[in-house]
Amino acid sequence: VYSKARDQYNKADYSKALGLVDPVIKQLDVGKASGLKTTLKSNEPLFNALMGYGLRSLIQLGRVPEGMKVLKKWEELAKEAGHAFNLKSILKQSIGAMHRQIRLLREQPDKSKLNNTIDSFNQFLDQITPKDKDEDLAFLRLLCLSYSSIGKHEKCANLIEEALPGDIDKVKVANRKMWKVL
Repeated sequence: VYSKARDQYNKADYSKALGLVDPVIKQLDVGKASGLKTTLKSNEPLFNALMGYGLRSLIQLGRVPEGMKVLKKWEELAKEAGHAFNLKSILKQSIGAMHRQIRLLREQPDKSKLNNTIDSFNQFLDQITPKDKDEDLAFLRLLCLSYSSIGKHEKCANLIEEALPGDIDKVKVANRKMWKVL
């Protein structure tokens, strides 16, 4: 399933990729044992890859609410299995996938798909943006880069202003250059 889903995803056929991984994801219920779950529990990279293809395919198909359910299930199952769940890593992968898709769509004459992709990623980012502005600065920076990557610079500026009201010099020295560039 993994290699077929990867191939379809890399061909930008997100419906087919989702069609391959969705039945697997649906079989993985929190708190219920299954042979598939046991297999994925022992193979964290495969588990993360399948969940990632499901999440990114849903986002790229404009089905963000379903994608958020997959993200929540991913987090719960990872915790149950003792796997690490790293939203920053997931977001980095998603940014890369969106960049590739947006670059391809910009070359095509029909801009409706481009606009839909940008809108879907924007919705996803809005969903994962923490309401608690005391979130760590590295995650906020990643969100900021994500918004900027789809031309939502004002949202990036608002995140910075909310996190660091009035004083950009409060940022740690390691992050200072990045914040000032943004």
